[in-house]
Amino acid sequence: MKKITYIFISLLITFSANANILLSQGRVNVTVEDFDGYAYRVPEKDRKGYFDSPKRIEDALLTILNMKHIIQYGTDKNMIDFIRLEIDVDNRMASMYPNNVIEFDAVKEKQLTLIRNFIKIEETFRQVRKEIRKIVDKNDLIELAEEKYIVNKSQYILEESRDIDFISVLYTKTNKSDQKLIAKAILKDLVDKKKTFKQTSDELKEKQADIEIYRFNQFKYDKNHPEFSYKLFSIEDMGFFPEIITFNNRFILVNIDHIEKAKQLTFEDKKEELLDSLEEKSIEIKYKNILLSLTKDKVIIEESNVVS
Repeated sequence: MKKITYIFISLLITFSANANILLSQGRVNVTVEDFDGYAYRVPEKDRKGYFDSPKRIEDALLTILNMKHIIQYGTDKNMIDFIRLEIDVDNRMASMYPNNVIEFDAVKEKQLTLIRNFIKIEETFRQVRKEIRKIVDKNDLIELAEEKYIVNKSQYILEESRDIDFISVLYTKTNKSDQKLIAKAILKDLVDKKKTFKQTSDELKEKQADIEIYRFNQFKYDKNHPEFSYKLFSIEDMGFFPEIITFNNRFILVNIDHIEKAKQLTFEDKKEELLDSLEEKSIEIKYKNILLSLTKDKVIIEESNVVS
């Protein structure tokens, strides 16, 4: 396939009336018009640099070749809805080239025709890919999903989570001692049960800018902050924790409002997720196998139509 890397887009400069074949494989051809339609979608200011890369040209040609193989497969299997196809192509063209920005000179019209033809290739390819997806039935994958669940059961654990209310007294190097005294005073009131955690939070919320009141719902152990997380998850019971936690320039008081213990997820809990994953893998394998069966023939380069 190295010779493909020497192909240059002749029709970016001059147009041909014939759909000259650049390369073929089995029943499928890639024509100059196919390639020009692909090329003209690249903005004109970027086009020259974009196609200076022989590797990029080769990749583009092989992509078009594979797309046309899949289209041929879809044609053979009656998978293409031609009415829907024309609607999709019209919509793509309308979104890419609104009427008010099209200059209807002969050159532009020729370019748009080439672009439309290539968009038709793309939309047909997408249709067939969607139909190939339908070949895979999720119900056929349930047994495989059950096997995957059993093998990986130890990984399917719902982590413990906690709903936690916080009162944080912020400090700096210069006021750390004073702020700690404030935090200790708040702690003492809570320990002596003069006020509930909520009452204290509500009172402090509006009074002091250097005190933060916030809540984490379903907070899970944060591996990025292990010391802080360890402190929060070492508290065994719900309710007010009678100690000050120092973290991130804050003296923090916490109230554990709810604890959701870690639990083993059942197969039913994971069923849809496992089936979705297996379905995607099965579809990709099916697609690759179809493409492999279609691309066994030798790729023939039409040297007379290749500018090297």
